[in-house]
Amino acid sequence: MKQILLFSLIIVVVLSVTGCGNNPKTAARQFLTAMEQHNFVSAAKYVSKDSQETLEYIKERFDSMTTVERQDNAKKKYKITETEIEVSGESATVTYQESTITTNGSSAGGQPYTGVLKLITENSEWKVILEPGSGF
Repeated sequence: MKQILLFSLIIVVVLSVTGCGNNPKTAARQFLTAMEQHNFVSAAKYVSKDSQETLEYIKERFDSMTTVERQDNAKKKYKITETEIEVSGESATVTYQESTITTNGSSAGGQPYTGVLKLITENSEWKVILEPGSGF
């Protein structure tokens, strides 16, 4: 019984110190994964309060795409460049690479697009700032 109580206490301390795993890299990865899957409900969890309207605009644009445009858009895959995460107080930037993957899973070639996500903390959680024309 004491071991279970001690283990539970250790878990609570670790989670409170790490913020349940929320850091700029994790928030950026979860946002990009949601965008890659066109899951705008999930993506909304990772964008700042001020960015919700921009995300809604992106969703409306996606909803108005033709079938061919959606298929082309579905080929986009995102890869976060691990070494390019900069944190400064309550703001951060995460550099990622976007590459196009063909239907058989191979790279479509060409230079991958390098993008930068800006993040801030809101209510102790890292959130992506979406600005109009941010590439999504």
